Amino acid sequence: MSIYEGYIHFRNPERITSPVLSLGVLALSALFEGASLSIGYRAFKRTTRRYPDGDSVKLWQFIKLSKDPNLYESLLEDSAGVLLILTLVAIARATQSLIAGESVVPALLGPRSILVTLTVERGGRTSESQLENSLAQLTEKLKAVDERISYVYFDFGSDDGDHSSA
Repeated sequence: MSIYEGYIHFRNPERITSPVLSLGVLALSALFEGASLSIGYRAFKRTTRRYPDGDSVKLWQFIKLSKDPNLYESLLEDSAGVLLILTLVAIARATQSLIAGESVVPALLGPRSILVTLTVERGGRTSESQLENSLAQLTEKLKAVDERISYVYFDFGSDDGDHSSA
């Protein structure tokens, strides 16, 4: 059922009505994940102190020696969750200015291919054929600047999600 719901929402996305609520849920999730990791790590340390030789035991050694997977499974799962959260925060910080509308350096699609994306505001008196000719000329001029420019995408910024490309 959840796969179906995910598919339906993916095909027909809805606008976010309350980003504060979504961010609050994510913040609470990060808090709980961090608390669970902290508790699991303390339990791991307590358990490894009971080993006879008294040396510190590495996590991988503990996994090999342990007969009960509950602790290290929980510890690994929480570590992965915290790592994912930290990665997402780093990506969000790096792309924050893009959300605010900062221009972007053209995207490299590989060593020999560049995608250029432009937001275009259509003038009210421009006919469809004039617009097509102008965009085709602009595309050719951009491609003449750098031979690696393979794709030029024009976003007309319409609210209905209609995007055209040349």
